[in-house]
Amino acid sequence: MSSQVVPPSNVPQHYASLLDNLPDIAWLKDAKGRYLAVNRAFAKLYQRPVEEILGKTDFDFLPRRQATLYARQDAQVMRTRVPSRYEDYMLEDRDGWLETVWLETQLTPVVDEEGTCTGLCGITRDISLHKQDLAACDEQKERLRFYFDQPLIGMALLAPGGFWLDANDRLCQTLGYDRAGLMDTEWKQLVHQDDAAADAAEFERLLLGEVESFQADERFRRADGEVIYGHVLVRIVRKPDGSPNYFLVILEDATERKVAEERLALADNVFEHAAEAIVITDRNNRIMRVNPAFTRLTGYTAEQALGRDPSMLSSGRHDTAFYARMWAILLSSGEWSGEVWDRRRDGSVYPKWMTIKVVFEPGGKEVAYFIAVFSDISERLEAQDIIRHLAYYDALTDLPNRSLFVERLNQAVELAEQQDEGLAVMLFNIDRFKSINDTMGHRIGDDLLKHVGARLRDMQSPGNTVARMGGDEFAILLTDIKKKPPASLMSQLHAQLQQPFHVGGYTFHLVFSAGISLYPADGGNAERLLKNADSAVHYAKQKGGGQFRFFTQQMQRLALEALHVEYELRLAMQRGELELHYQPQVDLRSGEMTGVESLLRWRHPEKGMIPPAKFIPVAEDSGLIIPISEWVLEAACRQAKQWQEQGLPPFTVGVNLSARQFERSDLLGLVESVLASTGLAPERLDLEITEGALMGDVESARYTLTALRAMGVKVSVDDFGTGYSSLAYLKAFPLSKLKIDQSFVRNLENDASNAAIAKAVISLSHSLGLTVVAEGVETLQQKEYLSACGCNIAQGYFYSRPLEAHAIGEFLADTSRLALEPPERPASVRVPLLRTRLM
Repeated sequence: MSSQVVPPSNVPQHYASLLDNLPDIAWLKDAKGRYLAVNRAFAKLYQRPVEEILGKTDFDFLPRRQATLYARQDAQVMRTRVPSRYEDYMLEDRDGWLETVWLETQLTPVVDEEGTCTGLCGITRDISLHKQDLAACDEQKERLRFYFDQPLIGMALLAPGGFWLDANDRLCQTLGYDRAGLMDTEWKQLVHQDDAAADAAEFERLLLGEVESFQADERFRRADGEVIYGHVLVRIVRKPDGSPNYFLVILEDATERKVAEERLALADNVFEHAAEAIVITDRNNRIMRVNPAFTRLTGYTAEQALGRDPSMLSSGRHDTAFYARMWAILLSSGEWSGEVWDRRRDGSVYPKWMTIKVVFEPGGKEVAYFIAVFSDISERLEAQDIIRHLAYYDALTDLPNRSLFVERLNQAVELAEQQDEGLAVMLFNIDRFKSINDTMGHRIGDDLLKHVGARLRDMQSPGNTVARMGGDEFAILLTDIKKKPPASLMSQLHAQLQQPFHVGGYTFHLVFSAGISLYPADGGNAERLLKNADSAVHYAKQKGGGQFRFFTQQMQRLALEALHVEYELRLAMQRGELELHYQPQVDLRSGEMTGVESLLRWRHPEKGMIPPAKFIPVAEDSGLIIPISEWVLEAACRQAKQWQEQGLPPFTVGVNLSARQFERSDLLGLVESVLASTGLAPERLDLEITEGALMGDVESARYTLTALRAMGVKVSVDDFGTGYSSLAYLKAFPLSKLKIDQSFVRNLENDASNAAIAKAVISLSHSLGLTVVAEGVETLQQKEYLSACGCNIAQGYFYSRPLEAHAIGEFLADTSRLALEPPERPASVRVPLLRTRLM
């Protein structure tokens, strides 16, 4: 082949022109691999003039490796007549640097009309940039896969339709699914229903091209149903034509962060809205932050407080030693609490309760900052003072109450012991105060107690304590008995309290009973001194009241005996040692027994019969009288029913009611119940009540008596003459009988006064329609005089001492001999004219 190559005649000129205008590298070869035509891009690529290429083969100007590859590709296409595409590279010197040039060739066979392959047409394109893009893409994929497979964060590829393309293990763990389970679950099924709408809207924006990515905090529901917070970042990846390819999803479990954020927000909210003032200072005790409550409490705004030392609030009430102790405790234990007095910005001083805590650096050694929380406790201290006053002072009289008195007494005993001094405790009660309360009402009674308290307060001297112990009981603590002996004070007290009290339009003359115990003679502690003073009061009342008594050992002995009697009396009730005896009541005219009075007896297994006078007062004081009285009522009615069933003549059985039992609201129900259970007819029951019981609460007594009479039960006034002794009062009550107390019957034949009283009472009782019973009749003269005066019934040892139940029948058989003919005139007993007020 000559160096000058002429284009073959079979390549038209317009083909050559077409090749030159192609942007890609283009050429034609004949069947032997010789270039028939090349364009300028081909010549530029190989850096040769076109004339040097035409008529030559690849082996003439290309490296052998490259020429061999091209020859093999050419031969294949010539043989198969099937177009082929292949890639190759070459090294090119570009500005002194060898660079790889990647070429992609499209090889097409040239076939004549007869079907013979006469050559090849090739189009070659420089794909170096494409190769670089692919390499970069592969590198990006490798990097993506590297991060994708990391266990630190959840990642996934999500198709535009919402189904999964791929997901890493971390994402599966975060959502609680295995890979297969996750792939079967759509994205929208994982998003919490409250966040689903916002999430779907963001994906829609990605698909519309409004944004290329979004991130949000959303809630997701795990496979086990647990709801977690997740921070999600979604980026859309598009195809070359711009259409959505897939979404790259990065999901991080943000539950702990969200919880921490919520706690932080809550803490900040609490800080801002707390009712207590909160101050945070740095390690140098400079204020870093204060809350609004601090401003409300101190008057300082945050701007005025920041950077300053909290000592700006100091009131000056605490010395340096106080603050030194506070800081020592704070730094050693990490916390201090206490009461502090501070000053507001306006200068006012107030008490506050403050708690300071130390917050340390993570290492636990260095102080990071201090937190102080405090509140104004002015109202609390005022409330405490009020509560203390209510707790230690009587609400009615404003005197110290029992608690404060005992506290002061304990302190006084301790001081007296140290100083070898003495002291005295005085207790006193208002005699018959209950009657005042019951008759005049509690309002008058309370006002009267206030006046007594005020008079006692006026008498109080320094060092002594006057207290109201409860009810109508007052106490005085005397600490200097050498200068002011108790007897001297008692005289002054008597002189003051005997003066009349004017309350509610009434005038009251009060009588007091008092008891005094001395330290150390009568007790070495508060409890013993109070107990012995109370024993002395009780003894004074037993002796008639209106007097004061010093405690003696005899009083203690009597008190101990009473306690022992009470203990044994309780046992007696359990063991059935109580029994009833019955004293006959005889009609003075006919001599017939008309009734019996039930009398309680105690048959002790070792001591024999115990007198009622010994145990009845104990039963009254201890409250045992209530269950005992109920037993007596039931036992007497049951016995009366037995007598009736034995065929004895009809007579009444009298049962004494104690004042305490008569005042109980369940008395009527008790009587009805006993009559119903025993079967005794109501007219066979005679309830005996003392004057004092009737006069306690007149209206209530009238109601109870009326109800008893309506049942058919008889009611008698017992021991008439020992109480009010006023028939004017008694006429207001629906009574059946009046019983003259035996104190008026005793020595009737020798005592003109008693005889006159008895005669007058009988006469006036008859005028009121009452049957009269005389108690304590022991002699024939007494019986004759009473009969002559018109007395209806007599009871006493003249007829019979109290009998056991089985002896009543024998007594009935012998009563006929007791009949007495009515005398023409009263027995010859001289009765002087007496002015006795009975009405």
